[in-house]
Amino acid sequence: MLINFSQIIKDLKVEANGLIQVGAHIGQEVPLFLENGFDPILCFEPHSGSYKKLRESYKEKVICSNYACGEKFEDSCLFVETTNNGQSNSLLKPKLHLKQYPTISFESKETVRICPLDKFIEFFDSIANYQSKFNVLVVDVQGSELAVFKGANKTLLKIDCIFTEVNRAELYENCAQVDEVDAYLKQFGFKRIITNWAGNTWGDAVYAK
Repeated sequence: MLINFSQIIKDLKVEANGLIQVGAHIGQEVPLFLENGFDPILCFEPHSGSYKKLRESYKEKVICSNYACGEKFEDSCLFVETTNNGQSNSLLKPKLHLKQYPTISFESKETVRICPLDKFIEFFDSIANYQSKFNVLVVDVQGSELAVFKGANKTLLKIDCIFTEVNRAELYENCAQVDEVDAYLKQFGFKRIITNWAGNTWGDAVYAK
């Protein structure tokens, strides 16, 4: 994460209720979320190898799901790389990413399951027998951010703050651009208040109501 999560949570006076992370990888940021008092924490990671490591490390502390999040239920192809330890895995075919990061090659593909976030939260609440209080959303999905948000319309109504990766170039084919994300989230009262373009063509952003 290119942004100081703890400082922003403090500055915005965001209550540490529940947190959702879409694209959790192996859980590198889970300790950060725990340190800030978030409970429950729901982590989505579609890649089988990364998900296995995530569960092995944090299954006692967070809720782990082996799904990607998107607009609808479906199976999809995940483009998989190992040079960057799977952190560049994407549901979208690599494009400019191949030139900007020539040492990272996508050697294989894996079929993964996609679930709309709204549907998962609805199911989670039904089996947990309570109304979840997720109020922070963290998204790191290599260009598929807009699809995640489009499958989370009900969830976004209850979210106070979003930390997400954003793009201003086509690192992956047809990846959402930052202005598209701005426009979509505006409908739910969100405004982009911080952007760190340390990745040049990509960066991290914070949206708040």
